Amino acid sequence: MQVMLLGFVLLGRSLEGRARITASSNMNELLSLISTQSRLVITSSESDSSDDAVLCSDAICVEVPTDNICVGDPLLVLPGETIPVYGRVLAGRSVVDESMLTGESLPVFKDEGFTVSAGTINWDGPLRIEASSTGSNSIISKIVQMIEDAQGCEAPAQRLADAIAGPFV
Repeated sequence: MQVMLLGFVLLGRSLEGRARITASSNMNELLSLISTQSRLVITSSESDSSDDAVLCSDAICVEVPTDNICVGDPLLVLPGETIPVYGRVLAGRSVVDESMLTGESLPVFKDEGFTVSAGTINWDGPLRIEASSTGSNSIISKIVQMIEDAQGCEAPAQRLADAIAGPFV
């Protein structure tokens, strides 16, 4: 009887370890969806950045780490690139693949004024976006934090099983 109980406890712990490895692997895949580089748009102070064109004639694009992007910074996202931050479309039209967040298989049309999410993929045309949320304020960061919190605490059923099995072991 005691050998069987010990076997069940060891089986439970090995299944728990396997689940933690799978969850951390999935979490790493989720984090890999976020682009580490962003294309910051720099324009002269006298140019009008609210123009309908995606880029002004005097605009300069500079590759910067996404961690250095601040709220309000204008960014350029070309077709085929991952959108690096949450923001609002300032100029341009495109379709965006949001399946990694929503599960929707069809891409969503984005135009001026629409919001875009970090980790989604711009498919069709260039977009100039204004960053509205970066870093730990993003949905992906919050999902990762919830996964880490869930891994750090025991489920009530697991606590009950440990309490019952404790005297037998």
